[in-house]
Amino acid sequence: MLDSIYENFSDKGLKQALAVYGGLVISTVAIPIVILVVEYFLNDKISFNKIMIIFLVIFLWSLFNIDYLKKRLKTSEKSE
Repeated sequence: MLDSIYENFSDKGLKQALAVYGGLVISTVAIPIVILVVEYFLNDKISFNKIMIIFLVIFLWSLFNIDYLKKRLKTSEKSE
């Protein structure tokens, strides 16, 4: 599935995509924490609402892409 997405990417493009997904992982961890802290201070409770599921899906998708891109970059470096 990911092969069809990244088949026309150069090594430089793969490294840039890896950096983007790394940033997404950091964002999908930091933003929900900020949301939960603000919600706690405003409402004195924490509730994991539906928006957290979106962050979880983006987090998992980013992890799968990071894993794939690291493997693909390793194999392209070994073949050179």
